[in-house]
Amino acid sequence: MSLTRRVHLSFVFVLAGLFLISGLAEAERPEIPAQIEMAVKGRDLILQRKYEDAEAYLKGLVNRWPDELLGYFGLMALYQIRNLDNYDFRFDADFRPWEDKGRPLALKIAKDPGSSAWDMLLAGGTLGISGFYRAHNTKWFAAMRDTSLGFHTAEKAYQKDKTLTEALLGVGLYDYWRSYFTRKLLFLPFFADRREQGKDELHQARDGSQFASVLADISLLFIDFQEKKYDQVAVSIDRLLAAYPKNTSLRFLRGETLLRQKKYDQVVSEFEKILEIDPSIHKAYLYIGIALADEKKDTEKSKSSLRKFLELEPKASEEWRKPALEKLNSLERN
Repeated sequence: MSLTRRVHLSFVFVLAGLFLISGLAEAERPEIPAQIEMAVKGRDLILQRKYEDAEAYLKGLVNRWPDELLGYFGLMALYQIRNLDNYDFRFDADFRPWEDKGRPLALKIAKDPGSSAWDMLLAGGTLGISGFYRAHNTKWFAAMRDTSLGFHTAEKAYQKDKTLTEALLGVGLYDYWRSYFTRKLLFLPFFADRREQGKDELHQARDGSQFASVLADISLLFIDFQEKKYDQVAVSIDRLLAAYPKNTSLRFLRGETLLRQKKYDQVVSEFEKILEIDPSIHKAYLYIGIALADEKKDTEKSKSSLRKFLELEPKASEEWRKPALEKLNSLERN
């Protein structure tokens, strides 16, 4: 069993917005270099899963600058990242109040040709998060509208200021994944294949940005997985986990990479680590059960893990429950 393309893209699109989180320590807005330096704090709090600290930090921004987009966007990104820990939507209720205020501000900035490149970049990321939220609520046209406007706004930000390499994260993701999907749709042959250009833009963001560098690195990691470069993924993900050992989204990808490589003992160990970090990430039981079933080594533990997943996730979507039921039925027949 593997994560669906939709699941992988969920994490990637939230990353496309996350790179804009930053903080202000002065009453007046600091210059962009100072904001980028402060942005590292917000980024690392989230990637390290220090969620309570991140929430307090970002709410402090809203309280101090209620008319600025910065804090609203940061909280929107935080709750969508938290959704992705277990690939469900349990934090949508926390997300919506901040989006209700943040999205109109982002639209205003995106539609104003006089907006600064930095503000346009921030607005683009906010709209990308809004698009992701609408997509997982199956509001597809609204999702396409916000996502497209968000990435085009980031692109305009870069055209306005070519030194703003942070913007190349969003631009590169848009170029790569739009090409990836349109190449698979025979009725959309007129879109150029810009996958290599997208990867090049992500490399520029990784190598030339102070803040977006780590997030571009993670984005390239997901692309490598999609392109089945599993050995390369294994090397990169170990390096990233050395910096963010409690990041369960990275550990999920590592576990699935090991599953593709049929390293079943390591798959089980990886998902057991995820459960140690956060016992509420119930989908780890599904992967443990599948790895043991494929290994044909400990069928009782496999069945127990699969049953536990089904018991703890009674409302999981069909794409998650179906492989669990298929594996369990197969084990019980044998």
